[in-house]
Amino acid sequence: MPNSRSDFIYRGTRIIAAPLKGKPTARAFLGKKCIAEAAAADLSSAIASVQELIDQKIRNRFDGVPAAEDYEHAFSAISQDIGKGQLAMLKAHCAARAGDTLDNFPDRTVTAEQLAEAAGYSGYEAANLQYGLLGRRVAELLDYQPPFSDERGEPVWTMALATGVRSAGGRGLWIWTLRPEVAVAVQRLGWDV
Repeated sequence: MPNSRSDFIYRGTRIIAAPLKGKPTARAFLGKKCIAEAAAADLSSAIASVQELIDQKIRNRFDGVPAAEDYEHAFSAISQDIGKGQLAMLKAHCAARAGDTLDNFPDRTVTAEQLAEAAGYSGYEAANLQYGLLGRRVAELLDYQPPFSDERGEPVWTMALATGVRSAGGRGLWIWTLRPEVAVAVQRLGWDV
């Protein structure tokens, strides 16, 4: 039977389509987790249906930001590739409380310097790089486009994990507030301990 199996990437998810118990079926995976499934009269229709499910999930995002469940699946999919420093920054960010770190900012708000300290990096530049790499990996898996930098004309990848503002110090330091969806995902995975 020609084209009896398809395996490809669509909007950051892996789609595998093949007969399942005699029924043409397409499944979308984020890592090892099946996040969408559709069966139809033929494989191309099953693929089109599962692609529409993925598209609908993306359209339903609040302000375009992935849901906590999406972040949880993405973190699970890349958990073996997350560096110790990156995980330390996520944990510290999730644990930060208003007043403990910065006055007049909400919970889970830290500076790039504080992230660097949590990860054991010598400066905020390494924290910016590593958190940005993690944010990019997650954003690409979730087909999420974070806001662009006006100066550089490219995405600020850390904004896949947090919202940010430049500090008043003018040294290029950022103040980051962890996205609630990311915090929930980190907690569900038990990484906030």
